[in-house]
Amino acid sequence: MNRNSDWIRIYVSSSPLLSGQIHPADAAIRHHQPWGSVTDPLVSMPTSLEDIGTGLGPARIAPLVDIYDRHDALILEADLPGVQEEDIVVELKQNVLKLLAKVRRPEAEGARPLALETTVSIFERSFILSDEFDRESISAEYESGVLTLVLPKTKKAVSRRIAVNPRTPRDDTKI
Repeated sequence: MNRNSDWIRIYVSSSPLLSGQIHPADAAIRHHQPWGSVTDPLVSMPTSLEDIGTGLGPARIAPLVDIYDRHDALILEADLPGVQEEDIVVELKQNVLKLLAKVRRPEAEGARPLALETTVSIFERSFILSDEFDRESISAEYESGVLTLVLPKTKKAVSRRIAVNPRTPRDDTKI
């Protein structure tokens, strides 16, 4: 087990895509569950009657995330291609950090759609955080399809180097 396992645990869903039963290279493939996963408490039901009627609600995708350990913070970089900044939500409830992002279908003004093969997609990923993060100082930036989260570590979690000094001779006569 890696040493970061005490700091952050990646939420594992019952979905084969999210639980690691599918090879990571296949993660870019869209998997569709019209009702989400009933056993997954962080996956919601369809958001509109239109989604229920067609069975073609938004596809839920777990974004690929790289995690880096700096001595003072953990850095999470999530790939969110096609997402606009205003369509990203980062929530922290108790110890669960949740990323949500929506890829919208571009609307053609003045044109009536004849065929729509693209779908609306929702990126969703959750992380369970330990107490070793300063929750008030978590920050997020988005650029070129990559969401970067900085999770600063608390003072007690930041390691520091202790200098080793040469031993000074003791004067045993002063005891």
